[in-house]
Parts: sequence; structure tokens; C-alpha cells
Amino acid sequence: GSDDDGSDDDGSDDDGSDDDGSDDDGSDDDGSDDDGNDDDGSDDDGSNDDGSNDDGSNDDGSNDDGGNDGSDGTNGDTGTGTGGGTNDDNGNTGNDTVLECLDAFAYKEQAICFIEDGFNQWGWTNDFMYSETINYQTNYSYRMPLYVDAVDCNLSNGKIVGYVLIDNIVGQEVVLEADVTYVITDANYELSEIHLNISENQYPIDGAGAETVIPSEYYTFSEYNVDRTSFTFSRVMWPLDTYIIAYAYICPVGQ
Repeated sequence: GSDDDGSDDDGSDDDGSDDDGSDDDGSDDDGSDDDGNDDDGSDDDGSNDDGSNDDGSNDDGSNDDGGNDGSDGTNGDTGTGTGGGTNDDNGNTGNDTVLECLDAFAYKEQAICFIEDGFNQWGWTNDFMYSETINYQTNYSYRMPLYVDAVDCNLSNGKIVGYVLIDNIVGQEVVLEADVTYVITDANYELSEIHLNISENQYPIDGAGAETVIPSEYYTFSEYNVDRTSFTFSRVMWPLDTYIIAYAYICPVGQ
């Protein structure tokens, strides 16, 4: 019943392949293997040989969309985490900056730093000396920047958050008056306390008769719970030769 060409009359060839297209080694001529693996590299169970699954998740537990299954709170495609922190270039996370209340002092060119006179507090006493070039009786005005964080009176350490305006200086002879206005220009802050010292002396005098730079000892004006971004002291007595210390305690808006 066999032919001399090696093929059997039952339809099977002596080389081991069947006429139905399947090979005796278990592989099918359509490119699929009987073990369930397809020749295109994908497995019948839905997983790919490169370690990724057809559902988009990788065997290492991370998702192809850039999001990690881990609990570190960071998102792979943006660098920001669900915990509110952000990643820096080193992969570290941090919280948003928390604003705090700050000390602020007004500064005029050639002002005298408290530290230069032996005090342990940074800040300035500013002089307004009468001269023929500054005629107070013609509504002379001057704007002083208001600094925070100017440690050691170093302006490069500080930041300007507003200004103090000396305005409407009017009067006769030695009897003068002025308006002093505080303005906060930083949108994150507002005035909480104001302490102002205007005198012929460089510094106010405390109860013991000693010079001081403690704001609560400034005896010209003090205001508490201001809670606004501007405040004016009107018609303040202004000596011909004046020293002014303008201090403000500023806090985040609404705090």
C-alpha cells in the first residue's frame, strides 16, 4: 500500500508532516505553536515577550501611561505627585512654601543701620535734614522702599514688599507737619502692625532712659490689627531736622 515516492496511501508523508498542514513536532504551518505561543512574539495569555501586557501594564508594576503603581505620590509623566509635592532635578519632593509674618523696615539712601550703632537688630534710622535744596514748604515728598529679610542691613539679602511715603510736608518756621503712608505692594501680604518713630534724635528712648530699636518702644505712632494693605498717619509733627524709623509687621493676607 505504499508508493515508491515515500508517501503512504493514508495521506501522511514519511517526512513527518501531515497533509492537513500540521507538523508532527507540534507546530502549525500558520505560524502558531501548539504550546500557545504565537510566532509574532505575543502569548495567547495576553502577555508579550517584552514583558508588557496587552492591557497596558508592565510586569514590573508600572503602567505604560507614565503613572506608577507605587505609593510615592509622584506621577511619571509630569514629575508632580498626588501628595502635593513636586520633584526637583534630583527626584526629591517638597511641599509648597508656607508664608510667614515678617519684619519690615523702610530704607533711605545713606540711612544708618542699627547694627552700626551696637544693636543686635537689623533695620535703619533715616535722616531728613533741612537744607536750602529741600524746601519743606513746597510739599516736598519722598518714597522709601520697605524691606523684609535684609539681614545685617544687606539689601541684597532682602526683598521689597512695599514703601513708606513721606508727603505733604507743610508749615511755617519750625512747626511742620507731614503725612506718612505705608503701602504694601506684595499681593501675598498685608499690614498687621505699624510702629513709627519721628524725632530729632536718631533713636527712641525707652523707660530706662536708654536708646532702643524695639518697635513697641516707638512712641510717635503705633497701630495694631491693621489688616489692610495701606495706612496713613496724617499731619504728623515733623521737625526741621528729622530722623524716622518706619517699621511694619506684615502677615499673609487673611491670616
